[in-house]
Amino acid sequence: MIPLMPLLFSAGKQHLAASLLSGTGLLNVARFVRRRASRGLTIFAYHRVLTHLPSAFSFDPEVVSAFADDFERQARHIQRHCTPMTFAEVRELEDAGRPFPPHAVILTFDDGYKDNATVVAPILKRCGIPATFFITTGYLTDRRLFWWDEAANIIWKCALPLPPLPEFGLDARALASMADRPSIIRAVLRRCHQLPDDQRVDLIRRLAALTGVHPDHGAADAELLTWEDVAAMAEDGFEIGSHTVTHPVLTRVDAARQDAELTDSKRILEQRLNRRIEVFAYPVGAMHCVSEALAARVKAAGYRYAVTYIGGTNQAIGNPYALRRQHVGLDTTGPTFQASLVFPELFQ
Repeated sequence: MIPLMPLLFSAGKQHLAASLLSGTGLLNVARFVRRRASRGLTIFAYHRVLTHLPSAFSFDPEVVSAFADDFERQARHIQRHCTPMTFAEVRELEDAGRPFPPHAVILTFDDGYKDNATVVAPILKRCGIPATFFITTGYLTDRRLFWWDEAANIIWKCALPLPPLPEFGLDARALASMADRPSIIRAVLRRCHQLPDDQRVDLIRRLAALTGVHPDHGAADAELLTWEDVAAMAEDGFEIGSHTVTHPVLTRVDAARQDAELTDSKRILEQRLNRRIEVFAYPVGAMHCVSEALAARVKAAGYRYAVTYIGGTNQAIGNPYALRRQHVGLDTTGPTFQASLVFPELFQ
């Protein structure tokens, strides 16, 4: 799931700046200069890639990172201009004391959506690009919708206006001021991010009870990867990482729960895939979802690297448990994507 956080500057201004850089040829000049001067690692963060948005789509629209045609264009650009890598290759470089190659890039995909196998993997194979898929193990086993899709599913299907939930900071006036369901979904999920995990579970349960709409968990088979999918992707050479068992915001749960989420997900993946799991992605991954104490627990659980959802590039592996990632969304245009590879500090 993606954090709901503001861009460095608006998507419209980013697109305008990127278009000017691309149209004037300055982006090509900057790419050449930075290729020689900078040896950083850019990690892109995706979630879902769909062929199209179905008219009956009733899940969280914010986790749709791209449509297939746009994603293939992004992959082709990386194929032509970058050095796509895995975290295993990063570890080899680090252990040997060697720098990153020019325009080093890792593509990552969070959560474990079915389209990662049916849409993303075939495109990556055609382009010859590796990628890392972070799996939330409990949902794949239980065959339940992810909790943010569960909340979104309720809101898409309920009658409006939404009943107020003042005890969760969602009062009637605030909800009534929102004209469309996507806005209400964003407000509810933003509040979920701020709550302790048990209160977040209670909020979604109350939402279902008040609206009389119960999430369509039967849709999970169509929306989520299976363990057979994950095994096939691993056999095809794609890297697999952990994304916890139940996707809580880890800074909102106690230390014992943190340890269980970190170690159980790693153990389950290693047993299922018969390979070491050394990379972890923090759920949501914004500033408030990561801490030094939590990073120490990630290290103690046996991971070598951990990625956040904090924008920017990684000039070196200074802190391997707080690596930055660049968000990719439906508002990421072609020029913006290309500019983010050259100026990641501006196009976050």
